[in-house]
Amino acid sequence: MSEFESKSANAGETGPEAYKLRQQNIQLRYSLKYKDEVEIPTLKRELDQLQNQQNIVKSLLRETQKQTDFLDRLSGVILLDSENRILKLNSYAQEILGTILPQAFGRPLSEMGTHIESGRPIFSDLEAYLQPEGRESEWEKEIPLPNGEKRYYQFRSVLMNGTRLISIQDQTALRVSESRVKAIIGSSKDGIVVVDENNVIRFTNSRFGKLFNLNWRQFNGMGFSLATDLLQFHFKDPQQYLDFYFAVQEDPQIHPEALFEMVLPQAATFQITTRPIMDDQNRLIGRVWFVTDVTKFKEMEKRLKANALELEDKVNARTEELSIQNQELVKVKQHLERASSEMEMELDMAKQVQEGLLPKTLPRLKGWSLWADYIPTGKVGGDFYDIIPIDD
Repeated sequence: MSEFESKSANAGETGPEAYKLRQQNIQLRYSLKYKDEVEIPTLKRELDQLQNQQNIVKSLLRETQKQTDFLDRLSGVILLDSENRILKLNSYAQEILGTILPQAFGRPLSEMGTHIESGRPIFSDLEAYLQPEGRESEWEKEIPLPNGEKRYYQFRSVLMNGTRLISIQDQTALRVSESRVKAIIGSSKDGIVVVDENNVIRFTNSRFGKLFNLNWRQFNGMGFSLATDLLQFHFKDPQQYLDFYFAVQEDPQIHPEALFEMVLPQAATFQITTRPIMDDQNRLIGRVWFVTDVTKFKEMEKRLKANALELEDKVNARTEELSIQNQELVKVKQHLERASSEMEMELDMAKQVQEGLLPKTLPRLKGWSLWADYIPTGKVGGDFYDIIPIDD
């Protein structure tokens, strides 16, 4: 029993005081019920939302810190005032310049911009690259080192609200890799064109230019569609090449190849092959085109086919000749067989005649036993014998 219920019971069930207490008791119960059922759950939900928001903010802060740490290791960041004096350096920029923020703070960047490894100035010509408010500029520098190697740095600058941000990225590994790739591609016997994901030509080798009798450097930075418009007239059938090109544009994942007859700079046969370039996440980041002059191979193939047809004709002619000779031999054989059969018959007749010339019986003589045999080497022989009785 609540305190108000106790007072109400002690005061009795009638009277103004009891009524007042009962009203207060009802109001209190409704107030407690409202708090239990409405206000407290609402406060709990708001508290949960605040905790969730707090967790999200903490997570974002952790992620931001991770990104900041990551960028701090990969990209130098320098903040300058309106007079290009240093306001802030991150650790990567300090490492490149061989300084710390207290030493660099407030000093012109052109005085501090000395590469720690080479001792060469980095920002001595800074003013030449800077753009006015809101416009970004980008440039790259090659810095030789004492050991003969080179460092390549890419710079970006933008001025926003009177504060200039300059970023520095070491592109040495990328440039060395590009240099090796270009050396490999440059020595290739195929014409090679490399385009980026926007179908812009990033590199062509000299062999590509020689195949089309053009300056291959003019294609760098050109859209490959524009290059296609220029190159199509070198083909005997331009539409065949355009169909090939547009099929690749419709399905960037395919890697087709085809033979094309050329008319410029001279009659030739080119084989064109193209392959997509994928990154480690299987995303399309470019395409490489290979152009190979296969004219000699096609001519050799034609000669081989012609020689094969000529040899086949000779074999067919010789086969027919042998067939005729074989038929003649068959006829001769048949003639010889007939002649042999006739000769056999004549020999049989001669044998009968010869046997008829020999004595059939031998005489009987007292005290003698006579016997004779006639064996020719063939059916007939050249010798004869006979028994002739004579007188005394």
